[in-house]
Amino acid sequence: MATRRPHRKSRLGCKRCKVRRMKCDETHPICMNCSKHDLECDFSPSRDRAPTRPLPPIKLPPVKIPPLRRSPDSPGIRESASPVDPGPSSLPSSMVLRNKEVIATSPTNPQTVIDLSILQQNQSIPMHMSTPSDRLLDLKLMHHFMSMSPRTYFKLLGPAPVGQMPDELNATRTIYVNWIMRLAFTNQDLMDALLGFSAFNLRRLDSSDRTLAQASHVYLTRAISAHASQLSKGINDNNGEVLFATACLIAFTSISSQQYISSSQSGLPMHWFQPWNGPRAVAAAAWHHFQDPDLKTMLEHERINQVPPKLDEDSPPIFDFLLSDLDREATDPETVQAYDLSVLWLTRMYYNPHSEYVFKFTTKVQPKFVKMLEQKDPRTLTIVGYFFMLLKVMDKVWWLPVMTKEQFWTLVAMLPDEWRPKMEWAAKEFEKCEDPEAGETPTYGIERLQNT
Repeated sequence: MATRRPHRKSRLGCKRCKVRRMKCDETHPICMNCSKHDLECDFSPSRDRAPTRPLPPIKLPPVKIPPLRRSPDSPGIRESASPVDPGPSSLPSSMVLRNKEVIATSPTNPQTVIDLSILQQNQSIPMHMSTPSDRLLDLKLMHHFMSMSPRTYFKLLGPAPVGQMPDELNATRTIYVNWIMRLAFTNQDLMDALLGFSAFNLRRLDSSDRTLAQASHVYLTRAISAHASQLSKGINDNNGEVLFATACLIAFTSISSQQYISSSQSGLPMHWFQPWNGPRAVAAAAWHHFQDPDLKTMLEHERINQVPPKLDEDSPPIFDFLLSDLDREATDPETVQAYDLSVLWLTRMYYNPHSEYVFKFTTKVQPKFVKMLEQKDPRTLTIVGYFFMLLKVMDKVWWLPVMTKEQFWTLVAMLPDEWRPKMEWAAKEFEKCEDPEAGETPTYGIERLQNT
């Protein structure tokens, strides 16, 4: 009788091998038998097995956040939907909640901090951590503002870039952007204006995005309401800079928004000039309350340089024909000055190598000029017509307000017959832009200009 070979009994094998009465090779993390038959071995950790010992709780210290500098009387979003505010179902929750007041333990102390654990228990305090899509939208708008602002509207502030080094120009462009962002991080009303302006600007690149259109309406409506409320209470050291920054953002948006609304009944292009009355008035009233030295230096340059620098010999005064028949002795000095400065700036913009600086003409004309435009003064209408011509023939700049040919021809229709010959050059340029094959013959009944 054959002798049985000695063997060691498997006492530490897996349970599945014991049930099947098979010898387990005790290989970890899965034995050979279970691996061969594609079975789950109890040597391997179970997919559904919960940890035998729970993790210890993690204790985090309370997070301290500074309160926003917002007036307790600043208007907020009511619980019920208003005519200008879409209901909660159509609005991102962070837009609705962000306007609610942040209640500090000591509002008069700027160093007051709020314990985040207290905020989490208060349903009236805006908490954005549970709305990731809204937070992403806010971050998208903030990123767009930071990246595009120094290269768009805000590059028009300060001295023109003619003769400036690139480093000096970049520093000038970022002064205002850095200043307004520092303020916005401490003031909710200004942050609403900043995000609304950014959404409106970004909307021009993607007109099909309804979220951007809705965000621009919500943020700007709230910012304008709060801005008007603060202005009614007066300007002081605490709100002077904020009110000026908000006024500028509202003005930028107001000028560009004309393309989305119907034209005025009068047909006058007042939307190009009137929005600047707000920033001018706020700057004049809040000048002594401005605290940022770089901002004051830049604005002071704008204030004292109302007359453009002299042109060199290679740049003749090409628009002087608009003033050739002006009776300076019979015209009051304020009107003469308004004419002269507007034509000087028009000539300066014509020779500026940066075409987007043509838009700065709207900020340089005097209030008297705007008033005469409202009165349909023929010479003022003619000057504005050539401003439209410069906008039309320059290289397209996506962030500038849209100027249509209808605006130009509406302006021409307001002119008396004896003034229309002065518009021949502008009329030809518009015809060339619409039809490059257009000939040299006068159009729309405008006769050839003889004195140029």
